[in-house]
Amino acid sequence: SSRDCRAKRELYTTHGVREYWIIDPTNWVVSVIMLRDGVLEIDQTKAEGDSATVLQGFSVAIEAVLP
Repeated sequence: SSRDCRAKRELYTTHGVREYWIIDPTNWVVSVIMLRDGVLEIDQTKAEGDSATVLQGFSVAIEAVLP
């Protein structure tokens, strides 16, 4: 968890990754992390029953990405 939330975020920021998702299977939550003004920050937090719609024309039910 700390690797995804800290180390990877720093690495991804350095290399210009525009978006990544952190999936928390224990709490059934997906955090969508987006690059804004050179900083990766949480854009959306989605739970069971929600859909993530970051990309125009793309939607995914949270249950589809959780075990």
